[in-house]
Amino acid sequence: MANDYAENAAAIKEAHDRKLQRIRDRYDRKEITAELRDTLISRNVVATRAHLAQLREAEQAERATRRRTLERRLFAPTGTDGTDPATRSAAFRQARKEAAALDDEGAIAEQLRAAVRADDKLMAKALFERAHDITQVTQGTSLNRVVAAYLNEVEPEKVDDYRELHEMATEERSLGGRFARESTYLMPTPREVERYQDHRLNQLADDPRFADVK
Repeated sequence: MANDYAENAAAIKEAHDRKLQRIRDRYDRKEITAELRDTLISRNVVATRAHLAQLREAEQAERATRRRTLERRLFAPTGTDGTDPATRSAAFRQARKEAAALDDEGAIAEQLRAAVRADDKLMAKALFERAHDITQVTQGTSLNRVVAAYLNEVEPEKVDDYRELHEMATEERSLGGRFARESTYLMPTPREVERYQDHRLNQLADDPRFADVK
């Protein structure tokens, strides 16, 4: 997913750079004035930034949707976790309440073992979710054993889903990961117009005197 967006962003930037070079060439050949050059360059960079912003929003929306999908797969009770939906929902709310009272790895691990022995899938899932939530807040590794135990013993088919969710969360917390994502969508200001602030670039881009000039 991220690679596709990065490739699209790179293609948008390359298109900007090609157009920028054509504008510079026209100016060097004295086909356009410096004023028109700045307007065309501003128009190019403003349009490119808008395009990149749309792409960034699309990636963020897709990431959020994917995260919700993974969280539902991993933490929401399913038809195999209880009886009818109403009873299952009520039982899972109670299990979550009990799990939320636990903070210690040993206590959570002990309760998970008991739930697995009793085939109490809802309680086991609630403890799994609790262990995951704590690791996200503390960014520690002590409860990873509880997470691994649940996945190995209760839902081994969801190991890949959890790995994807964990990697997504780790990347989002990482300063380097956040910087890399944000820099994907940054468009530097060309040197000819770098003296202008963003609002002035917008004004130049919309200069009605040159509206018909491409």
